[in-house]
Amino acid sequence: MRDMPSAKFHFPKVGIMKKTAFFLLALPAAAAAQTPLLSTDSYTFHAQKKCLKDNVCAEIRITLPKTGSESVDETIKYAALQADAELILSDQDRQKQYRTAFAETFNELREYRKAGSHIDNLYFYDDTALLYQRGNIAYFRNFADSYTGGAHNHYTIRYFMLDADSSKLITLDDLLRSGTRPRLNGLLQNAYDNYIREHSGCTNESECDAALRDHKTFFAAEAPLTNFTTTADGLTFHYSPYEVGPWAAGAIELTVYWHDLQDIIKPQYRWF
Repeated sequence: MRDMPSAKFHFPKVGIMKKTAFFLLALPAAAAAQTPLLSTDSYTFHAQKKCLKDNVCAEIRITLPKTGSESVDETIKYAALQADAELILSDQDRQKQYRTAFAETFNELREYRKAGSHIDNLYFYDDTALLYQRGNIAYFRNFADSYTGGAHNHYTIRYFMLDADSSKLITLDDLLRSGTRPRLNGLLQNAYDNYIREHSGCTNESECDAALRDHKTFFAAEAPLTNFTTTADGLTFHYSPYEVGPWAAGAIELTVYWHDLQDIIKPQYRWF
């Protein structure tokens, strides 16, 4: 949808249980009692669908977590849907934007079909879900998928880590020990180099070196460090199509493993 307001930042929700996300692990009893146990429930924030006579449709659907903590829900809703950090919208204003963009998109669809276009359904889906909770840290994923015409759809995946005690998002600077960002950058560059060697189709050292030269400068200059999550393997950075590779490459995930992060990540955020 050309002007559809987007959270940008993306797959089906993953729940540990229907109602609650567990993994309150390794906490003293007093601390565990104070940390809210969040629900993996969700709700539809906004939805519209309208079809032409030939059953070609325009549709929008936005779903958000309903964790049982109002402050957590507000933080995640803002992170998922607020494209412009300087312009804070109320729910009513944001939904008004969605309705306006939907009406424009449906009118475009009608005009396309009148002109004889074989364009398929137009849609914008945006789903944010609580994946799981580990101690006081809650892990969320946002999946946004849209098709507005053209060769293919567009999708993005974003991850959020949130401190359930404070309802604040955890930034990369929160995770890192002071002065360790350059070391992390080097490890991430190595992870990208390994990815290119494994996925570029090169068959010898010379071809692999050439593939690295084609990609390395772009990655170092352009790759954002804002879309990350900790996992059982380490610190994983996610890049949606076009961020560090072509559409055909799909989403790319680069992981820096725990054994390389022991003196880079603060102890309270390490899994091992």
